Amino acid sequence: MTTGYASLEMAIECLRAGAFDFVQKPFNVVDLVSTVARAIERRRLHATSELYQASQILLSTRELERLPEVIVEVARRVMGADDASLMLPDSQGRLYVAHSSSLLAEVRSAVGGEERVAARIARGREPVLITNGLDGDPRFADIQDYKRVSSSIVYPLMAGERLVGVLNLNRSRSDRTFRRADVDRAAVLASQALLALENSRLLRQMVASERLASIGQLAASVAHEVNNPVSFVLTSHGFLQKSIAKLGRLVTAVAAEAPTAPARRIWEELGGEVLYADLVQATDDLAEGVGRIRDIVFDLRGLARTEDAAALVDINDAVRSALRVAAAEIRGRSLVVNLGVDTKIIGSTGRLSQVFLNLLVNAAQAVAERKDGKAEILVTTRRDGAQVIAEVSNNGPEISPEHLPRIFEPFFTTKNAGLGTGLGLSTSRDIVRRHRGEIRVESSAGSGTRFTLVLPAAPASAAPRL
Repeated sequence: MTTGYASLEMAIECLRAGAFDFVQKPFNVVDLVSTVARAIERRRLHATSELYQASQILLSTRELERLPEVIVEVARRVMGADDASLMLPDSQGRLYVAHSSSLLAEVRSAVGGEERVAARIARGREPVLITNGLDGDPRFADIQDYKRVSSSIVYPLMAGERLVGVLNLNRSRSDRTFRRADVDRAAVLASQALLALENSRLLRQMVASERLASIGQLAASVAHEVNNPVSFVLTSHGFLQKSIAKLGRLVTAVAAEAPTAPARRIWEELGGEVLYADLVQATDDLAEGVGRIRDIVFDLRGLARTEDAAALVDINDAVRSALRVAAAEIRGRSLVVNLGVDTKIIGSTGRLSQVFLNLLVNAAQAVAERKDGKAEILVTTRRDGAQVIAEVSNNGPEISPEHLPRIFEPFFTTKNAGLGTGLGLSTSRDIVRRHRGEIRVESSAGSGTRFTLVLPAAPASAAPRL
């Protein structure tokens, strides 16, 4: 500020308004340079303090779901941006806007997308400063420029060779565009945002591992406790079955008695041969029921095992195991199962059963929303060349397009509180990847939702450890 009416009162007003210092006329060059130098140093210290405070905020965020929002708001404030956004890769590696402060939809489409600014910069792995609009930059001249932004800093967040996210900062005014020094400041901020995101990922994995370990311990405990009484019932059933078979001789003898004989009369009053047939049927039903309990106990013990050595297994066995455990959830829905032949892979039946169990329970919950009595779940397996394909489909409502890219994210769920942890699909994807396979999802309003597992078929060589 320059004034020809210098006074102490005017100087005080200027300082109150935000001036750093004042220099009286006539100017002394040494004093002027010293004052400007001190002003620049104060600004640098202020910027450093802001970056430090920003780091503290990012790294102290306890609500992990709000972390993208916190990163965006902190970055916008510290960098003096008019708007900011954070893009994260989905399960297929495609970028989506996790949070935006005020990014217009049209600008968002220009920045995000497979062949847009963020994706190109992410592939280049180096931050980019855009100061003359997209039209003025040959790297992005083919992308439509909506003229809403005068300058941008697009900073890829890389953990080694892995893309963690892309931070985008925009200024709309042409008289205060970003400069190269701003990119250096953004580098410090980006490193802290990367650290916060990585800490969040590791914390999620730790929580997921602890939860799954607890579930596994509980399943093993339940299986152990149930196994003992099941053994007693099976032993008693064997004795009962043999005893009823012996009674068949008595039934034959009584039936040969005269109709007026006391034994024949009492036998007929008790139900006669109909009673005996009912007893035989009851023991057969008991055997079937206890057998199912035994199979479920075996399946639970398989689910509880997490360190199985890889072996030659039939994926159909994993499907059958999951169907038995999920029987209560599926009951009341139409279930169609088409299991193919030659569907052996190298892997763990217990781990794959966990994948199919998650998919079946999700499918049962999805079709429960249908009220027309036409809820259907379809499970198929087949061999396709060197691959084994398994599909779990349901004709429930579609997964909304904005949720589909995040469906495999840890802790992401659209279910009501208490109905899901958001870990099932994330864990399933990890298990499938450890089997050197992939899992895909398709969903539409007309066809429902289909999850497809693609796994390498078993080779002739010995199985490696997973």
